[in-house]
Amino acid sequence: MKQGVIMFKEFYYPHKKSVLIKDAITEVVKMLEKVERMFSASFDYLFFGKEYSRDLFKEDVDINAGERIVRRLVFEHLTINPKQDLIPSLLLISIIGDVERIGDYAKHLWELRDYISEFKCEKNLDTIMHIKDEIIPLFGMTKDAFYKSDEEKGKKVMEKHREIKKNVDNSMKSIFLDKEILPVEAAILSNTLIYLRRISAHLSNIASSVANPFDKIRADDE
Repeated sequence: MKQGVIMFKEFYYPHKKSVLIKDAITEVVKMLEKVERMFSASFDYLFFGKEYSRDLFKEDVDINAGERIVRRLVFEHLTINPKQDLIPSLLLISIIGDVERIGDYAKHLWELRDYISEFKCEKNLDTIMHIKDEIIPLFGMTKDAFYKSDEEKGKKVMEKHREIKKNVDNSMKSIFLDKEILPVEAAILSNTLIYLRRISAHLSNIASSVANPFDKIRADDE
């Protein structure tokens, strides 16, 4: 590591963190687990009409509340100890914004179901399912990278996101060139791909807080 370069993991040890920062980190982990459930449930509902055992919109409200909790905890910590854990505090504010946006996109996926009841283009649907299956493991990897300050796992998430971006671009082209697809299906599948890419990007952003120096986090955005 170059002299003067600040890495999040330098501050990421239990004995160095304040109670408020520990509580904020715990809240972020809980929110990551919740948005993963929301993402999977939204996909099942959009493409297969499978109902969710929970209230997804209530969970979205909970995510927004969690973001406020993390911001408040960080603010309280910096008010008491402005020089302690400054970098993790700034990163937590950035990270929690990414988690909140994932929740928003999960909700948007759910809402697309209002415009269609059945998909007929199996070829394009299979492609989207493949991309979704590539994203699902990233939630657990991102959570581990964040909570355990696992730099290598963080880099793997970022590398996988770059692959997903290419797959999304290729899938978009296939949809635009498909002369048999119904307009409503093309619109919904295109929006789904956009949301998938953005969800992957936000996971990559979170992972970058561990894998990159502070001045280079979010370097591989959407």
